[in-house]
Amino acid sequence: DSERAEKQAETVAGKLELAAKGGDVMTVADYARRWRTTHLPTLLKRNGKPISEKTRGDYARMIANEVENYEPFVSASLVRVSTRDIRQFLSRWISSPAYYNYVKAVLSRMFAQAVDEGLLDANPVTEVVRRAVARREVVCPMADYLKITASLEEWEARACDLIYLISHRPGDVLRLRDQEPFVRYADGRVVISFTATKNE
Repeated sequence: DSERAEKQAETVAGKLELAAKGGDVMTVADYARRWRTTHLPTLLKRNGKPISEKTRGDYARMIANEVENYEPFVSASLVRVSTRDIRQFLSRWISSPAYYNYVKAVLSRMFAQAVDEGLLDANPVTEVVRRAVARREVVCPMADYLKITASLEEWEARACDLIYLISHRPGDVLRLRDQEPFVRYADGRVVISFTATKNE
């Protein structure tokens, strides 16, 4: 009860603080909606290039489904949001560290914009630590790999060998063309080079 009363007092204090500045009370959900519709469409990466359409769609869904509909954010004043509020929001995905980190990254971008606009003094997400994500270490034993490729057509087996040897995303490997600069023949060796699409 005391925690709920303290939270209500913080919400009221935030509304009074914003009203004293002569503005309407903007909640976290209100700002999230505005950010999604006005800033997200032109969001850039750190290198100044636009984020991909897939990433933009993922961010929009997260903001619309998770942030805008999160009950505490529907009533919480933007100017009073704290790191504790962010941790409580993210705690729902504490057992899914990859998704936790992804949502955290989206929130960080959103609140950074609020700081840039002078609506907040500091980004409340900054103090939230990323969750450790278990590394995938899937190993296909050679005997099993050879059984698999033995059941394929020769060209399919060769494609698998190429992917296996280069150890990269299949889509990137299979897009290689037998011409420079991708493939060079030098001193009886084949030299393969390419740039991955994910990191350009």
